[in-house]
Order: sequence, then structure tokens, then C-alpha cells
Amino acid sequence: MNACRDRRSKEHVFPSFLIFWFLVSRLLLANAETTPIVIKGSRFFYQNGTQFFIRGISYSNDARSAPGSTVVIDTISDELSCTRDIPYLQGLGVNMLSVRDVDVNVDHTSCMNQLAAAGIYVMFKVDGQTAQSKVRNGSVITPFDSSMIEHNQAVVDVYQKYSNTLGYYFSGERNRMDETPLYKAWLIHLKEYIKKKGYRSIPVGFYRRGTYFGQDDQAQYLNCGPHDESIDFLGVDFEMDSWAIQHCVDNITLALYDLPARYSNYSIPSFVVYGCAQNRNHTFSEVETIYGDSGSKIMSGGVVKEWMDDRSTGDNLGLVDIVKGTNISVRPSYNALHSQFLAVHPSSKLPTVDLYKPTNTAPSTCPTLHWEVESKNPSGLVVYKGGSSTTKLTTSS
Repeated sequence: MNACRDRRSKEHVFPSFLIFWFLVSRLLLANAETTPIVIKGSRFFYQNGTQFFIRGISYSNDARSAPGSTVVIDTISDELSCTRDIPYLQGLGVNMLSVRDVDVNVDHTSCMNQLAAAGIYVMFKVDGQTAQSKVRNGSVITPFDSSMIEHNQAVVDVYQKYSNTLGYYFSGERNRMDETPLYKAWLIHLKEYIKKKGYRSIPVGFYRRGTYFGQDDQAQYLNCGPHDESIDFLGVDFEMDSWAIQHCVDNITLALYDLPARYSNYSIPSFVVYGCAQNRNHTFSEVETIYGDSGSKIMSGGVVKEWMDDRSTGDNLGLVDIVKGTNISVRPSYNALHSQFLAVHPSSKLPTVDLYKPTNTAPSTCPTLHWEVESKNPSGLVVYKGGSSTTKLTTSS
């Protein structure tokens, strides 16, 4: 009996406090609409002028696909999971979710409205798994073809109507530098589509690996050229770097150390994606590096990997577990992250939008590299890249 009581006590962290907080916030925000986040220079801002620092979570639910599965599990379509998780997300101080799997054929209204009432924004991956994805050698491969372009557009169509949609992003998970011009081409295409449809100007960005060789050139390349041909934000993803994650690099603090200097002249917002697959008792000491005095002057926060363990990859990065589908069981890393977040207050040290003077508003100089994509690539897109010119996109006949 005592063992059962002890086990149940670990399934919650101050649940009464969290539930009370959630109910009060729902009452206060019942008639309020979350206003879109705006970008000025290399910063995100609320429309009241306060800087928006990302305290994000890579969000997946307990029904995440098993390894090798092509089933798309849409986190934001599960109303019950959202209702269950949001009090704990609020208790942690989260203000953004990063979502990589989207089913464009289901309704997302309830969850998006609940998140908006909680003051939580969402970024959506547009080049994620689709109905055309195949399993090859145990890995899920998504084709770079016209079906991906259609999926990109469909994701935009579904989420553009929500004021708490913070942005869309492509992700270099395959770690193929030679595919960089293709991402640039998709970026141009998607921005053209958003403009053509008359949607609000929702930012489109890129998540890249944190420490991989050549990535600085990639970051400059994606941010060079006119606004319609360059990214609006950059996520520096240490979660995708297997060496940084498995060794945790002294909780990744060492790997993050030089980021502020490397991005001091970057003209768009940048943030990091971080976590530790090696240790469920991760202390998140890197939070101070990200949100402290040096980091917060350059970076715009970070996204923790992740809410629950990803069964499709086997990563042991989750902050919580689900007990019998209805109860949250928090891990020690949840409490550690909560404590670290309480100790940092970056927005109180930096100017509001009216007082903020960007030091660099010019896009990056295109690197003198010659990335090319064959004109007969599987996507049916013709991509040109030469010298310092920007990538151009046409459709093959």
C-alpha cells in the first residue's frame, strides 16, 4: 500500500498549484486573443513592445510513432493530450512549442485555442513526414518531390489562421550539405506562396545542426539575398548533433560558449535547440549560458528536446512520462529545468521594441561556394547556384 502511494506521489509535481494556475489563466484569457509575434532586427517582440525570449519545448505525445513507422502522429490534433499537458507546460514557464509532425487533414482548433489562452506559441516543421514517406533500411525517408511542395503549402494553409502560429521551419536533419540549395529553393517557393495567398507574413526559418563542419557557411547562405529569398530565423540544433547530445559536453555549455560571438552580426533572430539523451537527471546548467547576460544579448532563447521520449529515434530526452494515458509523471529533469528557468530573466535586461536599435539589418554575404543540385533532381525543381548569386527556383517542364 505504501509503495503504491509512493509511486502515485511521483506522478505529479505540485498538481493542485498547476491546475489552479491553469484554470485562473483560462478565465483571465477567455476573451483574449494571443497577438502575433513580430520580428525587428535579430529579435522577437510581443506587440506590446516587450522582447519575446523563446522558452520552448519540442512537443510530442505518448502516441509517437515507433521506429520505422510512416504513420504521422499529429500532436496538436489531440485535444485531450493538450488539456492534460498545458498545465505542466505553463508550470514550467514554456511559451513556445516546436512541432515536427503535422496531419493537414485533421482539425487543430481546440488545441491551438487552448495554447493561445495559455500564452503559448507554436512553430511547425513544413518538411516533415508525409503520406508519401517510405521506410528504407529501417529509416523513414520523405521524398524531395512535388508531394513535399504540396505538403509545405498545406501546413501553411492549416495554421496561418491562428494568431499563435509563430513560424514555419525546414530542418536539415539529413545533414546533407549538398541539399542546402534545395532548402533555399523551398524557402523561396513557400514565401512566394504565403504572399500570393494574402496570408499574414508568418516567419519562415531553418533548424540546422549545431557543431557540424560547414554549417556557418550554410547559415550565411540561407540568410543572404533579398528578404523574399532568405530565412527569417535560425534554430541552432544541438539535439541533432549526436556527439553533443550523447556526451552532453558538460551539459552542452561548452558547445554553446562561442555561439554569441559567432552570431553577433547575424541580422535575424537565432536560438538553440538543446537537451541531453545521456542522463534523465540532466541539470540544464546550459540555461544560464543561453539566457544569461552574454547569450541573451545575441540569442533569442532556446527549445528543449523534448516533452516525451521519441520512440521513433529511441532518444531518452523526455521531461515527462504518461501514466495510463491520463496522468503526467514528471522526471527529475523537469524540476531541474523549472528551477533553471526561474533563475533567469533576460527580458528585464534588454530594451523594448521602441528603444531597440539593431546593430546589423543587412543580410549575410553569400559565401563563395558552389553548391549545386542537379537539374533533374527528384523534386522536379531546377535550382541554380553559382558564385555569390542567390538560388533561383523554377519548375521543370
